[in-house]
Amino acid sequence: MAGGDKSGLKSIYNDFKHAVYSLAYTILGDKYLAEDVSHNVFLKILSSASSYKTGTSPKAWIMQITRNTAIDELRKKRDITTDFETNNDNALIYKENYDKKIIVFTAVNTLEFEQRQIVVMHVIAGLTFREIGELLNQPIGTVAWKYRTSINKLKVILK
Repeated sequence: MAGGDKSGLKSIYNDFKHAVYSLAYTILGDKYLAEDVSHNVFLKILSSASSYKTGTSPKAWIMQITRNTAIDELRKKRDITTDFETNNDNALIYKENYDKKIIVFTAVNTLEFEQRQIVVMHVIAGLTFREIGELLNQPIGTVAWKYRTSINKLKVILK
């Protein structure tokens, strides 16, 4: 590819498409942005093939392009200015917090739709059980019971 032969891109795409998408999705948390970034990564691979250093890991090179492209997109779309480029304490704390958020998000998604609504409205939006009851047209006691049931399910899942 460095010499202009584009036929190698198909092989690279087939070998790395899942890894590129997974890393982009992990950083961005949005499947559509991850798809866009994945597309851009393969275009960058094609256009910058001459910068690849023979003898180094092609996967590491591709993953670095993916990481950089995803972080650039994250900064552009989300206006986040986190220092990912250095291995400082803030970046480490961000990574740990991000990993925890993914675990919690996955657990919350196992709840039934109404349970998810109640948990998100109470925990994230800060609504009281009375306010949630009014929105869902349910008694406060029912909302509180569904919330407690949901939290108990999450405790079991997150153990």
